[in-house]
Parts: sequence; structure tokens; C-alpha cells
Amino acid sequence: MKAMKNFAAQQLTKKQMNEVKGGAKVSCDLMIGEDIYNLGEIESSDYREVQQRLQEEYGDIGIIECQPWLL
Repeated sequence: MKAMKNFAAQQLTKKQMNEVKGGAKVSCDLMIGEDIYNLGEIESSDYREVQQRLQEEYGDIGIIECQPWLL
């Protein structure tokens, strides 16, 4: 994993992050070429919705992949 100064997830507003907030946790990665950047955990019960929203926001940067956390 690499760190970016102006990381893509940092560009979401608090309102946008709250819109994808729900119940369980979702872990998301941003893939740019061969590099993978962890976007952290987002509280939501629907990882597909989180992935879709993040992909809409950052589709021109790379590919988003989200997976639900199993607690």
C-alpha cells in the first residue's frame, strides 16, 4: 500500500461520507494501475452501494473495490 498526499477518499465531503453511512463496515480500495490504496472503513450495510458511489466519484482516477467486513 502507498500513501498519497491528496488521497482520493479525502476529497469526499462529510455529507457525502454520511450518505454512504449505514450499519456494518465496508473496506474499500482504490486501484490505480498496479498500485492499491486502502480508502479505509466506511460504515454501511450495503458494500455494493458504497462501491458504486465511490466509483462514480473517482472513476476517472482508478477502480474502486469494496468488500463487507465480517464481524
